[in-house]
Formats: sequence, C-alpha cells, structure tokens
Amino acid sequence: MIGALAGSVGTVGGLYGIGVGPILVGRGMPVAKVARAVLAATFATSLVGAAPYALLAPTTPGSISHDWALGICREAGGLIG
Repeated sequence: MIGALAGSVGTVGGLYGIGVGPILVGRGMPVAKVARAVLAATFATSLVGAAPYALLAPTTPGSISHDWALGICREAGGLIG
C-alpha cells in the first residue's frame, strides 16, 4: 500500500513539479525536518541526473557538459537557505 502511494505521489509530483513535502507537512511533520529531507532528495536526484552528462561530455561533440560553478553555487544557496 505504501509503495503504491509513494509511486503515485512520485509520478504526479514529477509531472506537476510538486513533491511529497506538502503532504508530509499537512500530516503534521515539522517543516524543518521535511525541508532537510526534500533538499537531500533533490541533491541526490541532481547528482544522478548530472552524472550521464558528465560521463558523456568528453566523448560527445559539442557542449553538453554542465556549468559546474553555477550548479555548486545554487546547491550551496539551497543548503544555506
């Protein structure tokens, strides 16, 4: 049951750009705890999404690599916030 709920929330959240954070806060979890978990999940997802581009960049013609300085600054800002 929980797996199906998590899968459906993930699918809908991915489609509409929302996550499980509002649901957890709505069920009474402290915002500080939810925010940390959501930031960690976003960071992990970003790393997994960036990895293929980083691996393919040296062997692919044209520029497909990330602007690492910008990405690191944005993540640092998110963590600080």
